[in-house]
Amino acid sequence: MNFRSTRARVTAPIAAALTLLVIGGPVAAQTASDAAVPFIGCAADGQMGPLAPPATGAAPAVPSPARDQLAYYAAKHLAVLAPRGWHCFELYGSNGATLIVTPEPHNAKDLLRPDSSLQGPAVQLSLSDGETNGRFAVAKVAARIFPVAQGFVDQVIAEGILPKSEFPAGPYPDDKLTRKSARVVEFTTPGKRDGLGTASRLAKNADPIDGVAILSPENNLLQLSVRLPTAQRELAATIIEATEADRGRRQAQLAPIFVSGTDQLGTVRQFLARCDRGARDFDWCEANIISIGALYADKLCSDLLAVTGSAEADNQKADAIAHKVVALLRSNPDYLDDDAQQTVLIALMALSGCH
Repeated sequence: MNFRSTRARVTAPIAAALTLLVIGGPVAAQTASDAAVPFIGCAADGQMGPLAPPATGAAPAVPSPARDQLAYYAAKHLAVLAPRGWHCFELYGSNGATLIVTPEPHNAKDLLRPDSSLQGPAVQLSLSDGETNGRFAVAKVAARIFPVAQGFVDQVIAEGILPKSEFPAGPYPDDKLTRKSARVVEFTTPGKRDGLGTASRLAKNADPIDGVAILSPENNLLQLSVRLPTAQRELAATIIEATEADRGRRQAQLAPIFVSGTDQLGTVRQFLARCDRGARDFDWCEANIISIGALYADKLCSDLLAVTGSAEADNQKADAIAHKVVALLRSNPDYLDDDAQQTVLIALMALSGCH
């Protein structure tokens, strides 16, 4: 596997999850009473075929007594806390990914049936990509609870693919909403009522559905819906808090890649040496490409400003500066070879951080 060419074709749900990771808030502080819960790998199936469950991975620390009742269910694209002893499966495609955790086992065949729904307890975490056909799901939720994304909603409606009636404005009448920020909204859908909780695979029944919807600046939507047995319902708060902290991204992929004192280009070379030949730890490489790109961009910025001068860099049009960055990349032997598409991508990354 050539990681350099592969990373330019990362599937939509992975790219969207990485974006959510970048905008995500800090992981909750751990205390002496916190300890990691068990890690459970989940199989997946979708556009690129079946995927085996991850064999190992890190799990978040959870305070007692909740940690004795929870496990961390992780598939290729998403991960979430749910009660121990349950079963998990992920569906993925160009529109995004959905991780289902239930007391009973499921697979792609039964989850993809037209009449498929979850009648009992369940935890569902879904990621919808705002740049693909996942944009319709994003716009439907944004129209109800994210005024900050009204422009995006209007754009989707203007396409004319779905009628405007498919995007009703304003919250569901019976939902209880807690707005954590302009892009993070917690919700409770009461039993036997329609709401954000039932705008999922969870069919309404007598029990309430708790959850959270998180909208990235790029209009990718992460939505968690949690319906637990009455005796375990207090666990919903812990599950929601953890999702808000890690944005549904597998913690196994957050290993640091930088060593204090290592020069920037040296670190870039170490990254590509590990990830460009064979990519045995593809998840690690995939998760760290944003960090390494930022480091690469930082080095490019310092050299660019040395060539152009800060005043010129501040005032030049973006396309003119991009041409200078590309020329710098192509002419300077200190930089690693790259194809034209990746060169332009890295140049644009550099521009976003140059001041």
